[in-house]
Amino acid sequence: MKILLANSPFRGGGITSYAVQLIKCLAEDAELAVVLADDKKSPITEKRVKVYHYNTYNLTVKNARFFIKLINEEIKPDVVIVSAARILPVIAPYLNDNIKMITVSHSGRFFHSEYSAVNHKYIDNIIAASSEYNKEYLLRKCHVKDPDKIKVIYNFLDKDEELENLRYLKPQKRPVSLIFVNGGSVHKSPDLVARIVIELLKTDLNFRFYWMGTPTVPLTTTLFKHSKFKNVKQLFPDDERLVFPGYIASKRDFDKFTASANIMLAPSRNEGCSMALLEGHRAGCIFLVADYENSNREIVEKGKSGLVVNQNDIDGFISIISDIINNPAKYEDYYENSHNTFITYLSYSIWKEKIFSVINSPSSHSSRKKNATRLGLIINISKMKWLLFKCQIDLTLRYSFPSFYAFRRLYHTVGFKGAKMQKTATKHSN
Repeated sequence: MKILLANSPFRGGGITSYAVQLIKCLAEDAELAVVLADDKKSPITEKRVKVYHYNTYNLTVKNARFFIKLINEEIKPDVVIVSAARILPVIAPYLNDNIKMITVSHSGRFFHSEYSAVNHKYIDNIIAASSEYNKEYLLRKCHVKDPDKIKVIYNFLDKDEELENLRYLKPQKRPVSLIFVNGGSVHKSPDLVARIVIELLKTDLNFRFYWMGTPTVPLTTTLFKHSKFKNVKQLFPDDERLVFPGYIASKRDFDKFTASANIMLAPSRNEGCSMALLEGHRAGCIFLVADYENSNREIVEKGKSGLVVNQNDIDGFISIISDIINNPAKYEDYYENSHNTFITYLSYSIWKEKIFSVINSPSSHSSRKKNATRLGLIINISKMKWLLFKCQIDLTLRYSFPSFYAFRRLYHTVGFKGAKMQKTATKHSN
């Protein structure tokens, strides 16, 4: 079987990680080609893979015609898997009829979800790599009429005995460590996390909270460049219990650091199948997630690997964190439940079986068109561009602005570097 993976440029993040894993999996059992603009950050070193460096983001008639010819006449794959390659859904109506096309919906909603369903009647399957919530969103928002066309398949991680064994040490670990790995990413609810941290620092609880990533306040690098409040750190007083580790160059060191946490805070507003979620479950972390409808909540509830808290209930988050710190024996089963969730839902063997069940299933697309007219391509390209514009506006209004103003309210309430914050404890033992 000959498979073509069409991908966005490798620039890091979850979609790149997904592609790297997909390449590893597919190269074992198929003749694999990959097309993407560049792979400089994560070079494709698999010798069995043929790599084509072409821009899959360029939405022009010329580029559309180029890809139609490249796929139909040169590569001639049996299956095309589209992972965040925007030009591919545009040309779906004009691929050879014997080519099976599978697109991947990477997020719960917006960009990486919706453009996987453009021209969906000419696509055989859509993989919802996030959740049942994402499947429902595609059916409702993108008007995919056949529910069986959409398959929910979570992402995977390889087993890692060293990191998995860390779960045995966590019930006795002191101080209890909490971690948030997403910096200032607006999808991940950093403003909610900030409110939780502010309340935690008012207690005398013995913990370490690690805020990973770049803690930039949303929109302060774009619309509000002149804002004096740009960094989440400005909200907090100096307290040894709150740590901003900064950049960790070694991926292995980063994995060990995050895997050692007792509690992973993941109250995301919108989420695909988060790599941090997978990594935390592999190491047996207890998850605290908000009740937003996305994969974090879904996976945690399936495996009972943590607790789901109302997004507006800061006291609820604090109460649970306090209980985990003060009554560790009560939560010992959660560490093992978390690891079992990884084995049951998020491991390589489970993922590979489901991916190939989709690849090997019968074709189910509508008959494709023989000729790609200029007007037809312009219409499809315009449809994709409008979708991307609409999603950007929706994302900004729903997430970015509310998050920015939530941070501003905190900044004016708490004061610069937490100057007005009433603390009840200033020193805590290790």
